[in-house]
Amino acid sequence: MTSIKKTSRHAGSLQELQMYCLIIISVCLLLLGVFANQDLAHELAQGSTNPLFWPAVVESVTICVMVFCAVMVLAIMWNVRKGKVFVKANANYIQLIGLAVMLNGFIQIYLLHTVPEGSLAIVRSHDFFLLLGCFIGFIGCVFHIGIRMQEENDLTV
Repeated sequence: MTSIKKTSRHAGSLQELQMYCLIIISVCLLLLGVFANQDLAHELAQGSTNPLFWPAVVESVTICVMVFCAVMVLAIMWNVRKGKVFVKANANYIQLIGLAVMLNGFIQIYLLHTVPEGSLAIVRSHDFFLLLGCFIGFIGCVFHIGIRMQEENDLTV
């Protein structure tokens, strides 16, 4: 009996450590987004013709999406800390993360076809973002279905 309690306590502390790590990563992403976009805004204000300008724009869009996703993860963490794990709000946050990642892929495709020739020769990750966004959106849909099934189960019992 005591080994079960020790194991569950250890698992709980491991989960708390993982939550704190996710929070730290999310905050670091927020700070990265602020500083990276500050550099790009400075380049825009100077009217830069730097050949690395367009890849920086694509990277900036990706960083903005990462910041948005970090905020959504923090919102999910906030709900989890309050004991609200399987709720519609968390499912919506997951779907918003998927939508943002897919939108990043579409923006990269748009920029790839509209910027000057050769400026984005090294940026070819749009297909990865589209696939990843679809997968995260699918997880959000499954989350919604699970919540609905749990609500129906609670009503029938």
